[in-house]
Amino acid sequence: MKAKLLVPVVAGLLLFSGCSNDSNDKASADKQVEQNNQVKIEEASINNFGNKRLEVEVKATGDNLKYAYYVHKDGKVIKKTSYSTDSSFKYPLEKSGKYAVRVFVKSGDNKSTKSTDAVSVTVAE
Repeated sequence: MKAKLLVPVVAGLLLFSGCSNDSNDKASADKQVEQNNQVKIEEASINNFGNKRLEVEVKATGDNLKYAYYVHKDGKVIKKTSYSTDSSFKYPLEKSGKYAVRVFVKSGDNKSTKSTDAVSVTVAE
């Protein structure tokens, strides 16, 4: 009689311990996917081409990256772009000032931001 009772108890314990390992494996796999999907901006550079336009180039790591750009002139945001897949951005210059661009990169729920160095621009008005 004791052996008949012991077999289902042991089987139940093995079943429950196996189920918890599956959920741990799933949580571990989800965490691995999240870590692989981390977004990191390696570099955000800005170039002034003849006081006519600014060009920003971004090097970032992650999957399915999307980029947005905020142009700052003399410390104030003057232009915002929507997210796109473009890792570069061109902005025509119309007025003199000190310009910098804030870069936003995202992949799913993961995001990263970085500002370029500031560049001084003198436009013939």
